[in-house]
Amino acid sequence: MRNAVWGLYWLLMFGLDKGRESAHNEPMSITINPELARPDYFAIQCGCGEHTFVTTATYDEAVALYRKEDTVPCCDAYGDTPSIVAMWDNEGPWVNVSNNNAVGIFERLGVEFDYCGSMSAADMLGKAMVANVGGDDSGTDTVQDGNMIHCGLRAGYYEQKMDEIAAVAQWAIDNDVDNVTWG
Repeated sequence: MRNAVWGLYWLLMFGLDKGRESAHNEPMSITINPELARPDYFAIQCGCGEHTFVTTATYDEAVALYRKEDTVPCCDAYGDTPSIVAMWDNEGPWVNVSNNNAVGIFERLGVEFDYCGSMSAADMLGKAMVANVGGDDSGTDTVQDGNMIHCGLRAGYYEQKMDEIAAVAQWAIDNDVDNVTWG
């Protein structure tokens, strides 16, 4: 699933949309993961994420194949919506949270929230290990405001997420990856 997110990232960054409109809205969620070097390879996948048609060593090779007609058919459920997806042989762990929950997580980490960013893996590990000290993690109720519903948080949510973020940072340190990123 995260590979599909990287595919969207590459499409938006390089403007490769075969003439289709691209949405440039805020992301619906934030993924925290080790900052990996260049991808090991690229794949052209159907929008369903289950059908890979072509793998290439370089992004330029993938672009050339993507632009050819009838090179990358998609399954009927997704129509003609393949993506170029960056792939790594070993991605490491990652944490995905909603935008609303990310605001609270970054507040506890003591980091000003932004939709994307990075910090050293060692700093992230230290922050995640002490983020819940003295914090209320008893959960919150679901609240309806007109036709908007703000889902609550279960008790222990922040503790679980900080443990997961610490695992991401520790994996980065153990695998000689300098930074942890989010976006």
